[in-house]
Amino acid sequence: MTIGSVADRCGYARQTIYYHFRGTQDILKWLILNDETYCKYDSLEKNHWKNELFTILSNLKKNGWIFQQIYESKIYEAFNELLTEIIHSRVAQSFVLSCADYGNSKSRESISRILTYSFTGPTVEWIKKGYPESPSEIMEDYDRLCGSAMHKVVEDFLVLRPQ
Repeated sequence: MTIGSVADRCGYARQTIYYHFRGTQDILKWLILNDETYCKYDSLEKNHWKNELFTILSNLKKNGWIFQQIYESKIYEAFNELLTEIIHSRVAQSFVLSCADYGNSKSRESISRILTYSFTGPTVEWIKKGYPESPSEIMEDYDRLCGSAMHKVVEDFLVLRPQ
């Protein structure tokens, strides 16, 4: 994927793309996160992580042709790092905070990193397979996985981990 291919596909001049974005990584981040619904959610809301993850999944599918091309290109690793960081900061950390507001920051960061890979791995496979399920179907699976039992696991981790 190149700036030129994105400009051609979108029907814009290459300079227009360069004017608005610093590079490919910046475009990818915008495509993953750009959605007018973000400002509607309160980050302190208990299920904020669900809203964030649904928005990310919806944007990944909406711009699917770009993300599928990435897995056949040289920026695959950069995209994975970006997706991992976005899911970590917007989904996993929010999920941990929705479970418990205790435990030290090191403990919360540790469990957030573990959860990040639990969310990122299936999302990457979903992209590679061509988005066979809708974002709503994926969210149903995550909702079942992250029910009260998962909240209890996170709470136990934070309580029982040595300070």
